[in-house]
Amino acid sequence: MNGLRRLAYWLWKVLPIPRWGQWIILWLGNTKFLVGVVGVVFDDQDRVLLLKHTYRNRYPWGLPSGWVGKHEQLDAALARELAEETGLDISVGDVLLVESGERWPQLDVYYLCRYRGGEFRPNAEISAMRFCALDELPAQMLATQRKKLALALDRHRRSDGNRQDARETPGTPG
Repeated sequence: MNGLRRLAYWLWKVLPIPRWGQWIILWLGNTKFLVGVVGVVFDDQDRVLLLKHTYRNRYPWGLPSGWVGKHEQLDAALARELAEETGLDISVGDVLLVESGERWPQLDVYYLCRYRGGEFRPNAEISAMRFCALDELPAQMLATQRKKLALALDRHRRSDGNRQDARETPGTPG
């Protein structure tokens, strides 16, 4: 395999392959991934937003999430999903973490988000919502999402502290 790879690199270097041809070769030779976005939404009491998904039987409660569409920016995809799934006013903040799938070619990007208000609208995908303290999470929630919430809460509190410090420091724009 090593010799074949060396040959491919040499051909890439010496053959006059146009950029679109290089792109096609790269597209065909690499794994395709589904890209998901996940919102970890906190309210002003440090509670996390959970949604009850109608299509999940075993673990219906979870974080707001969805797939990224073609040519869609990641933060815009999450904002769209949040609006579609909840109808709430939520601001998308910084990336919390990026995780690749263990079994599937999937990449999930977790964002810290802030709840600003609004009224929840149930729909065919989401039947209920609630804000929970981390010690009050429902048992019917994916363990993989549950594990990320302590990190998210710590980052959320630190980012809130930084914003508060900026507002209280004289001469600092904030």
